[in-house]
Amino acid sequence: MKLFYKWSTIRRLLKYTSPFTRLLSQPKIKKYAMLPPKHEPIFILGAPRSGTTIIFQIITHYYDLLYPTNLVELSRENLYFGFWLNQLFSKNKPHNCFRSHYGITEDCGLFAPNEKGKFWWEWVPKGSLDRGQLDEFIRNEIKQTLYSVINRFNKPLIFKQLVLGIQIPAILEIFPQAKFILVKRDPLFTAQSLYREAQDVKIDIFKWVGVWPRGYEKLTGLPLHTKIVRLIHLIYTEVIENYKLISEQNKCVINYEDLQGDGERIYRKLQPVLKDVPLKADILSSNIKAANKQKTSADEFEKLKKEIELLDWHFLEEI
Repeated sequence: MKLFYKWSTIRRLLKYTSPFTRLLSQPKIKKYAMLPPKHEPIFILGAPRSGTTIIFQIITHYYDLLYPTNLVELSRENLYFGFWLNQLFSKNKPHNCFRSHYGITEDCGLFAPNEKGKFWWEWVPKGSLDRGQLDEFIRNEIKQTLYSVINRFNKPLIFKQLVLGIQIPAILEIFPQAKFILVKRDPLFTAQSLYREAQDVKIDIFKWVGVWPRGYEKLTGLPLHTKIVRLIHLIYTEVIENYKLISEQNKCVINYEDLQGDGERIYRKLQPVLKDVPLKADILSSNIKAANKQKTSADEFEKLKKEIELLDWHFLEEI
């Protein structure tokens, strides 16, 4: 509770002062956005509960790059100022945060990685996007904002925002050389994790997930276990179809099942995208482990398994 009020105070202060900080930041944003990009943005893709959060935490802890923190999210009206403020106090040190509550890392402190990305909702909807569907003004604002931060600090900038996986054509229109990391997980355990989450939060699953692939409307009214499995299938289908549009040198795939306490394996899997990004901590010594285990009742698990078996998932193995 004390943390909530403390952060609420910071949020209100940053929100109320944002007109002033934006006025001060605008010349800097224009200056750095006009320079040739020193790096390209990096995006983490995948389905909900597929391991994207832990991969995001691993990358941002071990690699020397920029990423939205809880402090940056609090100053979302002015991302440039938020990143400046974050760099001033955090010095981009390893955050040591490898836990979350459905992606929320507030108990790790102001400098922990944040994936809420509420600033993205000022720019993009929650559904699929093709080329030409984003307004030119929005495209320019996204481009200027991200490149100004990248050029100011001379570091790549990474985001974990799952909706962007069904918006890759629109992202490539803005950043043709953007880099992407696709995270995959056994669909059964992805579905089980999302099923447990849906039961816990007791919020409409579409509203909670915030990723609306084509055809999701047809899932309304289905039993929860069926709805979740088919939603994951729709998301993965669209994400992987879009993933094929990305140049080979700008993408890589890592599986949740790769997290077996082998830092060298993680490092090797990420190399295609992160080979030019220096390390700020020894990832080879990483001992982070993840495991797929049954965590629902036998009846619930069997229902999810049967729904999985009704659908074709071979496309996941082709990437």
